[in-house]
Amino acid sequence: MTTAPSVAIATVAALLVYSFARAIRSPLRRWRRRATLQPRLDSVMVGRGLLLFGFVCLAVVVLTHVAEWLRVFPGMGWGLRSSPGHYLNFVSAVLGCGLLIVGMIWISFNTRRSS
Repeated sequence: MTTAPSVAIATVAALLVYSFARAIRSPLRRWRRRATLQPRLDSVMVGRGLLLFGFVCLAVVVLTHVAEWLRVFPGMGWGLRSSPGHYLNFVSAVLGCGLLIVGMIWISFNTRRSS
């Protein structure tokens, strides 16, 4: 059956889009409210940038699985051990997970406490 992988891929893609939208929503609101058009580069923005890049890396992982499933770019050797597709998938997954963790830790240590 091909419905289970397609449902899983659609679910993961929807969660990534939702998480991406939540991560960039408040910086965009703050940027619109400012009188100057230059956004301030504070520590929370750096953490959100790390989160954004981590989400992009995980989106690349999802897209490589979609390309493997649809058999797009057969020269990439999807699913083979020492192929470029395997390394693209692996590096994107490791980098994405690592950047999400670092970004969350960065934000949690650098947020201003309101107390």
